[in-house]
Amino acid sequence: SGLVMSSVAMLLAATTLAGQQSSARPTLLQVASLVAPERVKVGERFTLTLQLTPAGKMHVYAPTVVNYKPIALTVRPQPGLIIRRLSYPPAEKYFYAPLKEMVDVYQKPFEVKQELALDASPAGRAALKGVSMLTVQGTLRYQACDDNVCYPPRTVPLTWTVGIKES
Repeated sequence: SGLVMSSVAMLLAATTLAGQQSSARPTLLQVASLVAPERVKVGERFTLTLQLTPAGKMHVYAPTVVNYKPIALTVRPQPGLIIRRLSYPPAEKYFYAPLKEMVDVYQKPFEVKQELALDASPAGRAALKGVSMLTVQGTLRYQACDDNVCYPPRTVPLTWTVGIKES
């Protein structure tokens, strides 16, 4: 119902790299997302939840890492939308043997939550006037690695729609 597999992630998995006709780009991180509640009034909060599942033996870097590309969700600002708290779960410690170092990663399925609100200020109300659905756009950036190799960083475009109830 509220859970929608990101068609972009499916598309990425099916896209082949130029010059390599046979092997498709592997899915490194499955991305599913949901909006709750699906309909809100001006002034109310809602949450975007990303349900992320690294492929087997893969890890992605937590926001706390240095010298690596951490996972990052960015929501595009727009009139009528207030971007609130973004929360990541606690990271797992991972020993990266080739460099003999401990790094913060996610290896198991995890959730990233972005709190948003419909702007009740006069400018926000003006931006939302007569609007029944608000489309929220964002990007998820991450770098996935296995025990031996780090894949090039990826950027996944994401779109959510929230219904606006009469206040």
